[in-house]
Amino acid sequence: MRSIHLILILLFVKTSFAQSTFPQNGPADQRPNAFVISHATIWLDADNKIEDASLVIENGIIKAVGKNLSIPKNFKEINAKGKTIYPAFVDLYSNYGIKWDPKKENHRGQQFNSNKAGAYNWNEAIRAELNAVDYFMPDEKSAKNYKSAGFGISLSSIQDGICRGSASLVSTGSGNAQELIIKPQSAQAWSFNKGSSSQDYPGSMMGCIALIRQSFLDVMWYSKQNKEVDLSMEAFRKNLSLPLVFEAENKLAILRASKIAKEFNQNNWIIKGAGDEYQRIKDIKATGRPLIIPINFPKPYEVEDPFDAELVGLGDLKHWELAPANLSFLQKEGMTFCITMKGCESSSEFLKNLRKAIQYGLKPNEALRALTQTPARLIGASNVCGKLAAGMPAHFSIADKDIFTENGKIEEIWRFGNQEIV
Repeated sequence: MRSIHLILILLFVKTSFAQSTFPQNGPADQRPNAFVISHATIWLDADNKIEDASLVIENGIIKAVGKNLSIPKNFKEINAKGKTIYPAFVDLYSNYGIKWDPKKENHRGQQFNSNKAGAYNWNEAIRAELNAVDYFMPDEKSAKNYKSAGFGISLSSIQDGICRGSASLVSTGSGNAQELIIKPQSAQAWSFNKGSSSQDYPGSMMGCIALIRQSFLDVMWYSKQNKEVDLSMEAFRKNLSLPLVFEAENKLAILRASKIAKEFNQNNWIIKGAGDEYQRIKDIKATGRPLIIPINFPKPYEVEDPFDAELVGLGDLKHWELAPANLSFLQKEGMTFCITMKGCESSSEFLKNLRKAIQYGLKPNEALRALTQTPARLIGASNVCGKLAAGMPAHFSIADKDIFTENGKIEEIWRFGNQEIV
């Protein structure tokens, strides 16, 4: 009788460790999650590449990576000869999976006060209480686009308003939201755009700057008082310890945002630019702020018709010519930057423009750094992404060839050791 009880206890312990918060429809997959991907070219990070190497993965974690590794017993071997493995790309400016649909109210006359119910900020454009993770839902179509470009990880945020609340670090892999959230609150998001707020103020760039400055002064006062409760200020105060991603719509907006950060001794700001940074590169470099750079280069202008040609300014033509060299200029100045897919309509456009930037002088290993190590470091996630090393989660992509200098294609994305065909 005791032996029967012991068997039942052991079965309970074994099954309890395999459980999750979701019910299992059908028998659970008991096969070991253990793989060896062999004979591949593996980029450990932007500075280290190994030819004819192997990647050993067990239970979603990299167990070993290198040359001439023995294959452990019961590990499934995948021959990847001729293929290239990269750490999963990380996009720091994305709204992937965010289901945010604000209802903007129509009103007659001027609206000075917020109509939002609750003890929130007086201005609807200050939404520090929002958390992107509350609105995250995997999107298979959008995820496929990201994965086809090599992006396995996204810093997803609500891209609406001046203060946009916290952003969440998520995987673009398949599965439930509960399985894909890596870090629920990883950064805070801001901009100079009041978004869907129905209030009249702010109605200009000057007003947006004034509101941002006032908000920082308000949170300083709020932290020292006990007279009122403001849920927006509570969240704002809590988020101050997080990196801040600020969307700037052009080169001058980068300088404006940097000036505000300096005024309030904010050293953790990361500024998303617009691709025209080369036009004020010395001034932007002097700010010392890391940048997130899009590569949605301008399309060619229609100038065959003389009347159409008259509508295109010389500055527009020069930007069309020089925009692909923007990253090369930043690289030569030794500036810190990441690359975002934001603005590119498809993964093919992104990879095409990335290769074009390399043709204009961006080094391939610096492109890889801007897509992996740098974004991971800037948001404090170097322990979960950005490189391939023993003990790291198995987040990586497999391409049929070098995607930076050839017409390569991402074939697979691996998330915590789970293989997904793109």
